[in-house]
Amino acid sequence: MAGYVWEWTWDWYLASYYGTPESLTNPHGPVSGSARVLRGGDWDDGASYCRSAYRYGINSPGNSYSTFGFRSVRR
Repeated sequence: MAGYVWEWTWDWYLASYYGTPESLTNPHGPVSGSARVLRGGDWDDGASYCRSAYRYGINSPGNSYSTFGFRSVRR
C-alpha cells in the first residue's frame, strides 16, 4: 500500500476529520467535500510519507501524475 505511488481513495478529505466522534469506529470520512484522499505516499517524496496511514487531500483528481495511482477492488 505504500512506497510505489500515492493511491486515490473514494473518501472526501477533511484535515480535521479524524478525532471527531464519528471517526472512532470504522471511519468513512466526511459525507462531502472538495478534495479526495490520497493514501500511502511514494518513495520519491521521502520515507516519512511511505505508510498506509498517511493521508493527503487533493482537489484535482482529473489530473494525472506519475506518482499517483489507484487500486481496483471487487466486492
